[in-house]
Amino acid sequence: MEGIGELFRRAPTRQVPSRYAVLIDAGSSGSRVHIYSWPDPTKVEQQADLDERRSVPEINQHPEWNKKISPGISKYRGKKVKDLWKKHLKGLMEHAESIVPVEEQYRTPVFLLATAGMRLLPSKERGEILNNACELLKGKTNFYLPECMSHVSVIDGETEGLYGWVALNYLLGDGKTFSDPRTHQPTSYGFMDMGGASAQIAFAPNVTEAQRHEDDLFHINVRTLNGHDHKWKVFVSTWLGFGANEARNRYSSLLSADSEDKHINDPCLPKNAELDFKNKNGTKFEFQGTGNFEQCLKNMYPLLRKGLPCKDDPCLFNGVHVPAIDFSVNRFVGVSEYWYTANDILKLGGKYDFLQYSARTKEYCGKDWNDILEIGRKGGYNNLSKDILRSACFKATWIINILHEGFGVPIDPEDPNLSNLHNKRSLPMNDIDESDVLEFKTSDDELDVIEFMHELEKRDIHDFLDPFQSAVSINGKELSWTLGRALLYASSQIPPESNSQHQVGYLPAGEDAEFVVGGELDVARPPIEPSYLEPSISFGFKVALGGGLIFAFLVYMFYNFVGKSQRYFIAGSMKHRFSTASAWIKQKAYRLLNKRTDDQSEAAERLLEEGNVATPVEESYPMKDYHSGDSMRSPSSFQLRRFESNTSLSTTTSMLNLRNQAPPSRVNSRMGMKPDELTRSVSFTLGNEDPYESDGSVMMSPKRGRSSRNQNK
Repeated sequence: MEGIGELFRRAPTRQVPSRYAVLIDAGSSGSRVHIYSWPDPTKVEQQADLDERRSVPEINQHPEWNKKISPGISKYRGKKVKDLWKKHLKGLMEHAESIVPVEEQYRTPVFLLATAGMRLLPSKERGEILNNACELLKGKTNFYLPECMSHVSVIDGETEGLYGWVALNYLLGDGKTFSDPRTHQPTSYGFMDMGGASAQIAFAPNVTEAQRHEDDLFHINVRTLNGHDHKWKVFVSTWLGFGANEARNRYSSLLSADSEDKHINDPCLPKNAELDFKNKNGTKFEFQGTGNFEQCLKNMYPLLRKGLPCKDDPCLFNGVHVPAIDFSVNRFVGVSEYWYTANDILKLGGKYDFLQYSARTKEYCGKDWNDILEIGRKGGYNNLSKDILRSACFKATWIINILHEGFGVPIDPEDPNLSNLHNKRSLPMNDIDESDVLEFKTSDDELDVIEFMHELEKRDIHDFLDPFQSAVSINGKELSWTLGRALLYASSQIPPESNSQHQVGYLPAGEDAEFVVGGELDVARPPIEPSYLEPSISFGFKVALGGGLIFAFLVYMFYNFVGKSQRYFIAGSMKHRFSTASAWIKQKAYRLLNKRTDDQSEAAERLLEEGNVATPVEESYPMKDYHSGDSMRSPSSFQLRRFESNTSLSTTTSMLNLRNQAPPSRVNSRMGMKPDELTRSVSFTLGNEDPYESDGSVMMSPKRGRSSRNQNK
């Protein structure tokens, strides 16, 4: 007999219809489709109490709702554009169609937003790919795509950083994200992202700094279920050329500049590792690793270009003006390379500690290259490729450099003013207790990382009060900028409390900036049509021969007596009904063919956006019905997420749930991503401007509203 506890645990919860959005992150090395859902805001608002109506809709996601494919969309330029559907978009969209219920697809928006790789293409090739992608998505899928300008475009680095900030603060909001300014808890969390080509930062300055730098801030407007608007002012900046891989390329150029010797010692390579480099003139050099961490840190300092003039104070690096950051109050979370290098190589993902991070970096750089390969062969570095292992010494040191010398993150949390590495008398590399050094032991030919989980537990990764931490997911949900875009869209679907309210979206920095809407530009999503909720696939079987003759007679009468416009409307409705039934059959067949066992649910993945793999891989997470399983929340279940304040973050939120599983790595969170060799057709210029802008081309970007900063916001 079931106990009373079991009965209560299985008691039904309030059910609310779900709405969906499909977002494709088209990166330089591959594309990844994300599917998000949220409860219908109008239905939730009717059932919610006063406290719940002060929330934004909860955005549901699940790893099995994602699919990745390589190479990147920028690969399909020129004559290869004819393969864009068959070899790239088709697999992504078939996966999306297998997840989104058939009856919801006609009103589910699809977005394809391209980033790094597409930014480097000439405008003609970029436009050709985008135009073809939009027409293919329109013609070959049932998803909602009313116009191409905002649904299929290239987004700049600042927009990507802004969406990341929204996603981060949403995920950290376990009930109350933003705190009371009268307390010393942060009102929001800053977002740092480092990819292969660029680095971004996004944070909300304090009131004083926000007033001083009004024209430098993005103005974001979101809407809660009660129809109220909530606004934030966020500073966002991007540094093109300061991502981990481009920084390495600049460092190699600096190291080989004016060198007559073609064999050069490189302190930023592991000891005895070798790397071939060809400069812009075609001259080849061979770098020999010496693994000298201190010298590496010293050599890369000029890459920050801190001596460049700045339009206003304060200034960080490369001549970029940034509002003052108070690290005694502001807290930051870093993603992408900040996480993967720390986790995969140093086993220090999560809470950042300068002493341990620098000690592990020095220990790795000083290892002999053959020893690193042996450890990697036995699984000590999450099965990473040789190229990633070879570049890890530089990347880990570059992260230290850009965090402390670039952004000014304090070396010692007890002394927020101490951030300059070169002002310290010495780096206390040798002051680390031997027990803190990562040790490996072999048993039955398998490598065990003895201190790994122990170290994570000791570091208290559930504490968010430190100036900086790295993360790949929060509370079991992936931290992706696409989530921020989905949240703005879901929020825009909430009816405003009054007609005088502003649209959901954001106003970029700058006096002449125009408002970017979070939802649709000029049209609303199609309404729900009850007749389409249950596709009929057995209608023909129920019609007798005589009924068919009667039907033909009625069609004849209909054609002669119904007006042309009415005929067009009814024909369109019948076409949609047939399309819905066909899609329902296709969805069931796709799920059946792609069903896998739970043993295969942890498919190996490869690389972050700028990494390397040996061969292209087209793979997806295993498929399960989205209504089943305790591990997956039903997309129709009534769930809410706060976007407000929190006075107890240290006890109510957690960065990662690592109690029952190892933390994500490149291998189990970057599947099938093979990078392309980017052939730049334009000159590469360091700074905040994208390089293709130098040739006069215009980036395809979302159409913006007519509101400007100089008008009434």
